[in-house]
Amino acid sequence: MASWDQGVVGAQFIAPTLVQEAEAAQHQAVKIAKSATIDAIQILGGAGFIQDHPAEMWMRNAAAME
Repeated sequence: MASWDQGVVGAQFIAPTLVQEAEAAQHQAVKIAKSATIDAIQILGGAGFIQDHPAEMWMRNAAAME
């Protein structure tokens, strides 16, 4: 794993590797967000799908990040 200090000081900045790591981290965060919001909707039942409910907004945002 490349670190920012290595890249700046040692002139060994490997941009594609950092981009791949950032994409992997984002993918994992989106998976966790979707899982958490699906669980929240199931716990709340029908109330979670009401348009004014925060859980519904979180679910939409998590789906949009895919």
